[in-house]
Amino acid sequence: VNLVLEDSTFIEALEKTHAVVKQNKWVLVDQHHDVSGMYAHASTALELLCQHPDLTDVVCATGTGATAAGLRNYLPMSVNVHSRPAKSGTVDGLTDVNRYNNFCDAKSLVGYNTGDYL
Repeated sequence: VNLVLEDSTFIEALEKTHAVVKQNKWVLVDQHHDVSGMYAHASTALELLCQHPDLTDVVCATGTGATAAGLRNYLPMSVNVHSRPAKSGTVDGLTDVNRYNNFCDAKSLVGYNTGDYL
């Protein structure tokens, strides 16, 4: 089955998808709650540290929160991970991770909930 939801923002399409999944009693493989995405960024953190041994700060965008959570998880606490929420629909795939209640703890990201981005 191929399902294409067009003419809507990502978050609207996701909401419609959840409704179709529930109606048809399907199982949704949902990247927003799959911690494997976060674990994949162990190598990203290692690469950053190898290329920049004196790294103090990293700035990233959030969609599912996997990159931000992975960097926060695998970088030393001396490295600040900065981000800010995006309004869903302004940039495809970016949003406020607080909406998902998943593996990304927005409180661990510098400026995320306070507006102090850098």
